[in-house]
Formats: sequence, structure tokens, C-alpha cells
Amino acid sequence: MDDRSFYERWGRWLILLIIAIPLYIWSWNVTEIDIPTLISGAPKAIPIMSDLLHPSLFARGEQIQLASARVVVPCDPNVVPPIEPQDTGDPVIQLSSYCLDAKDPVTVTGANFRPNTEGRLYWRMAGSEGRLRDERFTTDAQGAFTVETDTPALLADNPGKHQLQAETKWESGRLAPTEALTTTINKMIETIFLALMATTFASIIAVPVSFLGARNLMPYTPLGNTVYYVTRTIFNVTRSI
Repeated sequence: MDDRSFYERWGRWLILLIIAIPLYIWSWNVTEIDIPTLISGAPKAIPIMSDLLHPSLFARGEQIQLASARVVVPCDPNVVPPIEPQDTGDPVIQLSSYCLDAKDPVTVTGANFRPNTEGRLYWRMAGSEGRLRDERFTTDAQGAFTVETDTPALLADNPGKHQLQAETKWESGRLAPTEALTTTINKMIETIFLALMATTFASIIAVPVSFLGARNLMPYTPLGNTVYYVTRTIFNVTRSI
């Protein structure tokens, strides 16, 4: 290997490196990666990964208990705080504070739930139907639980009275296919039919057009060459797409 080829090779790598470093710096700033938060929040990803790796194909029917409490985020002294829920015998949750700022710790206490049942906390933003998943919990023999969590920073972007929900679920009834299984099967069948229809319509168009792109069939005339090369170009473009 001569010196010229050596320097050319390393010169190309150097140019790529000069271009890549600013791109990575820019990408890091745009995505606002927070390493401490990623590390501290890693345990919350374990249930999600478990659900992805072990999907439920069959399940029994579910019964649900739900209790909620309103909370002001961010804390505003001019806003009347929500009334603390009272224990009336139905499932209820109470918070250590009903006026919170982003990332403030809060202790959630629940009572009158189904004993020894797994549940989860959800945050529902004001004016939104979506929910933010939070900590999991398991009720004790008396149907009570206590869990500590943090106020999601996302709630502060939409000031107002938000809702914290505690939900417990348990199986009941006969075993039946899950929604994920039925949806997957339906989409698989739909994909097969889409492929069938696409192949059929493509064949109807491709068979006659293929003669125009055959070199041994097109005459060596200005018109024949033009049709041939235009057709071949269209074939190449559609294949690349």
C-alpha cells in the first residue's frame, strides 16, 4: 500500500468524523437525553418489556376497581384545592398533598380495594382522555395499599386540576382469546388479501408493459429505442421505491 492510498483512506474517514461529531452533538441536544433519569427510571421499563416478550394470547374476563383523586399541578395558591375523598366503603385513594409541582414526591394510600390484588397508578391530564402509567402496587389482606411516586413533569405543561387514578384488575369468567391475538390474526389475514390484490393488479399492468421493456422484442428504431429505455427506466425507478 503506497502512502497516497493510505492518506486518501484516512482522509475520507477524517471527513466523515468531522461531519458525524456535530450531527451527534446536535442530535443529543435536540432529544434532551437525561442519563440520570434513564438510569433511575429503568425499573419502570421492566414490566413493559415483560409484556412485549410474553404477550398474552388467551385470558379470562376482567373485573376492575377504580378510584381517583384530583390534584393541582403545578401548585397554585389561587386555585381552590380539590376536596379530599372520604372513605364511604367504596374503593378510595388519599394523597399526602393535593397541590404539587412537577417531580414532587407524593404518597398515595388506598383502601377498600379487593384484597391481595395487583394494581397500578395512572395520571390523567386535565382535558385529556389519555393516561400516563405510573407505579404498580399490590393490596394487602384488608384491601389497602401505600405507594410513593413522583409527579410527572408533563403535567406542569398543562396547568390545572389533574387526576390520579388507582386501578386494580383481576381475572374472572371463561378463557377467551385476547384482543391482541384477535387483532393480530385479523391484520395477518388483511395483509394476505392486500398482497393478493396488489399482485393481481400489478400483474395486469406488468404483463403487457413487460413486452415494451424486452430488448429482443423492441425494434432498433428511434421510436423503439425510446419506448424501450423509457420503460426500463420506469421499471428501475419502481423497483428502487
